[in-house]
Amino acid sequence: MVTDTEGRAAVSAEERIAAVPGWRVFIRFVTVAAIGTAYMLPAGVAALALRVFRGAPATRRFMFRRVARLLQVLGPTFIKYGQIGSTRPDAIKPGLCEELGVLHDAVVPMSRGQADRAGRRVRAGAAGRDRRDRPYADRQRQHRRRLPARGCATAGRSRSR
Repeated sequence: MVTDTEGRAAVSAEERIAAVPGWRVFIRFVTVAAIGTAYMLPAGVAALALRVFRGAPATRRFMFRRVARLLQVLGPTFIKYGQIGSTRPDAIKPGLCEELGVLHDAVVPMSRGQADRAGRRVRAGAAGRDRRDRPYADRQRQHRRRLPARGCATAGRSRSR
């Protein structure tokens, strides 16, 4: 058994992935597939009409833009994949790379409600974990201290001895 510096059993990435219940992964897959289908099916119908009236290049541009927008709808993980893909014109069509390049600087920001929901999910997940499961840096205690000169609050870390 592999252990870390404090004698705890080290958990590999594969073990962490295997610990996620299969039904959650399946539900996430179905959700992504449903959103993708709902977003791209009407675009496919529109692309057929566009191909007849404007030609193949306009159709490709339209579909590439829809793919970039779909990645924004699917969320930050997919946006990051699109950003990475935009830097690889050797692996992805250059036209698609250009459209994915929009994801570097013109991404629609999260709404306040989305940010609040994401924060609640993170806090709920962190509350359910045991302290020993967290990496060492996360176990360091956070505290607020006052700067003596100005009396303003600042975040600081206490050193564990």
